[in-house]
Amino acid sequence: MSKIIVTGALGFVGANIAIKLANENEVLIVDDLNSPKKMINLKRLNKLKLIGRFEFINQLYKYKNFDVIIHAGACSHTTNYDEKYMIENNFEYSKILIDFSIANNMNFIFSSSASVYGLGLNGFNVDSSCEAPLNVYAKSKLMVDNYIRKILNSENDTQSKITSLRYFNVYGYSEFHKEAMASVPFHFFNQLRSGKIIKLFDGSKDFYRDFIHVSDIINITCFFLKKPISGIFNAGTGQCRSFEDIAKITKNRFRDIEIKYIPFPEKLKSKYQSYTKANINSLLDLGYIKEFKTLEIGLSEYYDQLIEN
Repeated sequence: MSKIIVTGALGFVGANIAIKLANENEVLIVDDLNSPKKMINLKRLNKLKLIGRFEFINQLYKYKNFDVIIHAGACSHTTNYDEKYMIENNFEYSKILIDFSIANNMNFIFSSSASVYGLGLNGFNVDSSCEAPLNVYAKSKLMVDNYIRKILNSENDTQSKITSLRYFNVYGYSEFHKEAMASVPFHFFNQLRSGKIIKLFDGSKDFYRDFIHVSDIINITCFFLKKPISGIFNAGTGQCRSFEDIAKITKNRFRDIEIKYIPFPEKLKSKYQSYTKANINSLLDLGYIKEFKTLEIGLSEYYDQLIEN
């Protein structure tokens, strides 16, 4: 049994990871306790010990006997342009936890983002030549990745394994609180509940993303828990599907719905990732062999959970 800290544990990915790991490990969950919308996830975590983020940071010394920190805590709003807040919340917080992990020989797994690739004009390889963040959120994630690179390229000998996972388009249960930042399937489901119409931007048949179910993110995370390796890795499926595919799968599932096309927002045109596809060769080379959920299976499972709850 390992002793694991999960930050951002009331959030989407963090909650799913914490629930999975709690079956076989001692898990401490950390998050901002001033966000009422996240508290719906607390019901799923009610058997775990929860501590507020600021109390955690102020009393880090109490937790130096843990084995791993999985750092999923961050402000994920890509439209938040408060650079000072984003850098403090996403970079400085991460830096403190990385330094603490190294000082206490703990492993560290960071939730990074494919947003660091920007428009992806140079591909989606883990290489600085491919990185061109378009917003402050993406910039803050890349700052953490570059800090990790600096550590891994230094001559300092450390027993800690520092891993960064660049999430592509994650969807699945527990994203109720994310509002505009929630996945397309979640928005479609809410649109169905209110009017039997799902809305797509014009051109969605040409917008392709690497969609990955949250259970696959958990599987990748568990892989690195069992096989700790330092480095930065893409966490995607290596496949891409269109937003129109999601709409058609949804329509096939619920039948009596209409797909409505709406104008693409002018303000997004220069800042929109219209194509993502993870290069996961490094992950596969390490021996990762689990099959990823297809979009059809993943959406079916997700919609079943939403209907049930």
